[in-house]
Amino acid sequence: MGPDTSSAADEDLRRLLRGESSLAACAQAALVMRRARFHGVMPLLYRALRAQAGQAGDGSQLRAEVFAQTAWEVRHAEVVRDAVDALASAPAAPLLLKGTALAYGLYPAPFLRSRGDTDILVPQHRAAAAHQALVERGFAPQDGISGEFVSYQRNYRRSCSDGTTHVIDLHWKINNSQLLSRLFTHEELWAQSQPLPALGAAARAPSYLHSLLIACMHRATHRVAPYYVDHEAHHDPDRLIWLWDVHLLAGVLSPAERQTLPSAADRKGLLCLVQDSLAAAATAFASTAAADLASTLPADSAPSAVARYLDSPWLKQQWMDVLALPDTRSRLRFLRETLFPDAAYLRGKYGDSASAIGWLHARRTIAGLRSRLIGK
Repeated sequence: MGPDTSSAADEDLRRLLRGESSLAACAQAALVMRRARFHGVMPLLYRALRAQAGQAGDGSQLRAEVFAQTAWEVRHAEVVRDAVDALASAPAAPLLLKGTALAYGLYPAPFLRSRGDTDILVPQHRAAAAHQALVERGFAPQDGISGEFVSYQRNYRRSCSDGTTHVIDLHWKINNSQLLSRLFTHEELWAQSQPLPALGAAARAPSYLHSLLIACMHRATHRVAPYYVDHEAHHDPDRLIWLWDVHLLAGVLSPAERQTLPSAADRKGLLCLVQDSLAAAATAFASTAAADLASTLPADSAPSAVARYLDSPWLKQQWMDVLALPDTRSRLRFLRETLFPDAAYLRGKYGDSASAIGWLHARRTIAGLRSRLIGK
């Protein structure tokens, strides 16, 4: 599938989501369906087609995938409630982020916000207690790269009796980047957080203003950092589900949040990224809410250190992260953790318990260079 073909299918998909076209009018309906899966908007497409007269029979494949997503959502909500309850009892003040927070705090029905896991932020000093609480509730911790500076998150899995698997991505900083991890603290987000009663009495999410800033930052990270669809790596900040998040968030900010947005975005170094995200959402979905909000932001702003970081190639980002650390000891520790992860991580990653660790380090380095130089 060439870029021109996928671009045409993406434009058809955007028109369908805007309610301006029909599936029958699409030259390559099957390709549009595949692109909808890639963009994470299958449930939104199903809803859009159902809303149009005469399109109730919009394809058994689409219907089946959306019903499967709905069933997954029911079980996932049970798992998330249990995780939130465990973390609140730790106590670790769990704060739900990104997809799940928006699914239950913004979307008209949670199954419409497709996603593969749930991100939860806890205070850094309660990370160990949070880990213990999840393990005691039957969440299995997954092997991952670890260290003082190289990672601020860990995945936990639970397999359910219906055959579904659910992942909790526990964070104790907002991002693994040394530079980006300092933009939002748990304390700051918690102070203005809002309840998510559908996920339990202890469930909370960032304010809509903070959610918009985080959504714009997260979208921009994928210019360089890969995300995976059907086990294939992609680098594209214009995934439609992220732009739909921005479109919806633009429409729910309170008058006070709208007034605060320019200064808040500028203070975080995210003003250019917010402008770009709002403009992209306005274009993709003819979003008057996004266009109107974009008009309240300064027309021109100099790129911040954060914007320059997110627009830089991977190797330069790594160097900027090194420089963001406060002293030589921290910088050397970060480099060692990045270049030479622990043996347990390497053996788990490659499923190899017999080879020498030196060979596994070399294998990881070669694979990483290949991915960064020619895989993007």
